[in-house]
Amino acid sequence: MSRQQGPRRPRRIDAIENEARVRQAAEVVLRRVGGAMTMDDVAAEAGVSKGTVYSTFGSRNQLLEEMAILFFDRAHDLYVEALQAPSAWDALAELFLEPTIQVTSAARDAMNPDRPEDAVKKAGRRFFEALDALIEKGKREGSIRADVSIRHFEVLFRGLGLALQPYSPAYRELMHEGGLIILKGMRA
Repeated sequence: MSRQQGPRRPRRIDAIENEARVRQAAEVVLRRVGGAMTMDDVAAEAGVSKGTVYSTFGSRNQLLEEMAILFFDRAHDLYVEALQAPSAWDALAELFLEPTIQVTSAARDAMNPDRPEDAVKKAGRRFFEALDALIEKGKREGSIRADVSIRHFEVLFRGLGLALQPYSPAYRELMHEGGLIILKGMRA
């Protein structure tokens, strides 16, 4: 005999609030420490138990994947919006640090060609398509060198994402300045 399940009980308000705090804390911790983030870090930031973090994300890997999708989606939207800017170059320079470097440092392996197709890879591809469209716009308007490709930006972002560790604000600012120097080399 199978046991009949009744209608699901609505989630308690405190459980919903805890989940929101955990998601917000995960984003804060990921920006602060990158891929070295632990579930304990997120629990401490959110002010909840480690079990609450696991009930929200299931695993550290799931947490990292959800954050990667979040950052890729935000970056995609910003780069699509930047396509409307009068100058692709100015838009690229303005968007350079936020959230592109965070995307890369949080999910630098998300676009690994050996990784099976999944939501992270799809979100990453959408982001890079929007970035590529902005680069192509810059080439057409003459503000970005004709020999620059999306691969140049990928290497720059991945390298800076690795170099951003330990993610201190002073170090991040220094890397941003260094990255802009490299980015200026791509200017027509």
